[in-house]
Amino acid sequence: MLKLGFTPTQIADSIAIASGGSTFYRNRINTYKKQGLDTAEAEAKAFEDFSEISDETQQSADPMLISSQQASILGRLVLAFQNTTMQYARLTKKAAQDLINGRGSKKENISKILYYSFIQNMIFNGLQNALFALVPGFGDEEEDWETDKEKARYDDKKQRAEENKTARIIHGMIDSVVKGTGLAGAVGVSIKNTIREYIEYHDKPVFAREKGDIMLAALQISPPIGSKVSKINSFLQTEYYERDVIAERGFDVVIDGKFQLSPSYKMIGSLTAATLNLPLDRAVDEINSITEAFDTRNTQWQRLALGLGWRSWDAGVKIEEHDLIKTAAKAKRKIEGKEKGKETRRINKEKKWEYLDYRDGILNRLPDSIRINVVNKQERDFPGKDIPAYKLQQLEEKYLDLK
Repeated sequence: MLKLGFTPTQIADSIAIASGGSTFYRNRINTYKKQGLDTAEAEAKAFEDFSEISDETQQSADPMLISSQQASILGRLVLAFQNTTMQYARLTKKAAQDLINGRGSKKENISKILYYSFIQNMIFNGLQNALFALVPGFGDEEEDWETDKEKARYDDKKQRAEENKTARIIHGMIDSVVKGTGLAGAVGVSIKNTIREYIEYHDKPVFAREKGDIMLAALQISPPIGSKVSKINSFLQTEYYERDVIAERGFDVVIDGKFQLSPSYKMIGSLTAATLNLPLDRAVDEINSITEAFDTRNTQWQRLALGLGWRSWDAGVKIEEHDLIKTAAKAKRKIEGKEKGKETRRINKEKKWEYLDYRDGILNRLPDSIRINVVNKQERDFPGKDIPAYKLQQLEEKYLDLK
């Protein structure tokens, strides 16, 4: 099933290599012909160059391109999924050494350093985090806000989302370069991200703090382990934040005549991916993306991004039906909270009168000297406050002993 699931990715990679490689191959043939080689020799040599650069710039499993650190037991845990970043780091290092020692073309070496360490890195992280979603007009049009406070809250939330996305891209670029240096770089990135999460935890509002994010950042030192724990955390987060929708929908797949999976399926997908290595969470995400891509309430740009494979949260897409359920549940809890508060105040009032009767009964039974002393001490230490219940119990015991 995993092999079948990766088939579309393999097809896309093959098309990318062929479409980019064809122009490289044809230009290299022309270069070798100008150097005096015949057509057959030029084609053979150009194809060797094409194969070599494809291995260098793709996620290659060629043993020749895997370092001793990656092949070690620790490397398998810490440097998993880092073939490409480490290959790029080696290419950048070699180009820098050649530039310093005057080997090869200065222009080519500088272009390699810029491309592998910055340009390609920025393109990849920008696409991965859907940087294009920040372009004005990509998302929903602004609503007519009833109050300035609502608009200010919306603007603040939007600004935070933009800042978070930009920060993710910058840190992703830094992490890619540093992780490419090997085990020491991977450990350094993990420490940096853990400290960053700790600082952000204290900067966030109290209701938005998630202590689990700090632990998740620390566990990312090992991508396989971090991935599994993240999926378990996703299961728990979905259970909590989507509790109203899950309670309302259960395992429904249709709402208001529209196909839309319940968040229950997202929970199942995350749990099976974490425990059985069966990536049902990806299947659920794909189904949700396709569903929203056909929803005309989303903008054309959002629908295009969803159709091309980005997730709904990358494109800023909302599921209006679920938002409505959450709003209704929140309003219901608010009404129930008011009723509960009234009942609590009524009970507390009754308890207070019972307490006062109990207090006066004890005080009246005490000798005048003790009673006056107790009341005066209470007024002196806690003016205007009632005598605590445990103090009254102690007084009653003392009175009985005296008697």
